[in-house]
Amino acid sequence: MIQVLEKVPPGKVTQDVGAYYKSILGILNHMLLSNIYWIRHLGKYVQEIAPIAEQVPDARPNSPTDLLWPTLGALKPVLLNVDHQIRNLVQVLPENRFSEPVKYSSSKGGEKTMILWQVLQHLFNHHTHNRGQVAVLLDQLGVENDYSSILWRTYEGFPSAKI
Repeated sequence: MIQVLEKVPPGKVTQDVGAYYKSILGILNHMLLSNIYWIRHLGKYVQEIAPIAEQVPDARPNSPTDLLWPTLGALKPVLLNVDHQIRNLVQVLPENRFSEPVKYSSSKGGEKTMILWQVLQHLFNHHTHNRGQVAVLLDQLGVENDYSSILWRTYEGFPSAKI
């Protein structure tokens, strides 16, 4: 996705298109902040994740639409680091930990409990949802963006799997 966005004029990435997070960059900031929140939160409750949580920024926006990373260039290294830490998180968790409960505060208020694998599934589904939003906005802006066809091509730096 970043490879596609780096070819888009910066004005289109920051253009207010009427979405809740205003722009493509706004959606990317939201996506990144959500990932950071969950990694840091899980690090408080799951000892294997604590060292990973220390590798992501302690980012705290004042509002849901704040742009902590105001350009794609500022966002990219943080996004790549956080994506790397998510891969680390999944790799270090012993299988028996996936069924443990995790408490968190809902954005609508009140304490909730989910099973760890459900939290991770939510994290991945949320990320997919946000990538879909970016794809729709790129479609509306007339930008080719078929970055999801991993079945049909290999991206630079991502070798195809051998079966």
